[in-house]
Amino acid sequence: MNQQIVAIPAYNPDARLLRLAEELRDSFDPFILIVDDGSAEASSGVFASLEEMGCTVLRHDVNKGKGAALKLAASYVLENFPGKGFATADADGQHKPEDILGICMAQESAPDSLILGVRDFSGKDIPIKSKLGNRLASFAFLVTTGQRVTDTQTGLRGIPASFMEEFSCIQGDRFEFEMNALSISAKKLGIVQIPIQTIYEDNNKGTHFRAFEDSVMICRCLFAKT
Repeated sequence: MNQQIVAIPAYNPDARLLRLAEELRDSFDPFILIVDDGSAEASSGVFASLEEMGCTVLRHDVNKGKGAALKLAASYVLENFPGKGFATADADGQHKPEDILGICMAQESAPDSLILGVRDFSGKDIPIKSKLGNRLASFAFLVTTGQRVTDTQTGLRGIPASFMEEFSCIQGDRFEFEMNALSISAKKLGIVQIPIQTIYEDNNKGTHFRAFEDSVMICRCLFAKT
């Protein structure tokens, strides 16, 4: 397998991001690209440790949102790794290295498709807001695009090289960006869904995504486009 690129947007991360970076190094040693999205000074030690580990850290002076962070990462890859796509993962401990590796391997098998790492929301331990938010967004996506995606809100994705330039210019700077990217992909690319582990640490307290509220906003954006 060729060396892969894993991009991770991070806002006020903690030791979980360090642990993920270390596990990625030990697992398949990708090029790890971190975007500090205007984090507070309290997280400076985390980013310093990541750089010491060999990760590349890009920075926003102020918080601009996950979408803006991913677009910055895409622009960096376009400039420094032309012809390469990347995998995106979250900084809050929801994605295991073996699942990230699975996305990277799927990218090689389907290089012109968007790869989604999809979670199973049927378990009893899934936070109710996450379960309802995902069902609402998935239904809206089906109605507006005609395609069934079981986890529209997953942050674990494989972005193909052929889509990188457009990806770096998609509208939206926060969580709506990922849905916009998914909608465009439904029209222009194949979508491959890969099952991944469903992990919620401390009832998902580490995430900055408001499961139900942001899902409603995403649905409004989807229906506004139809």
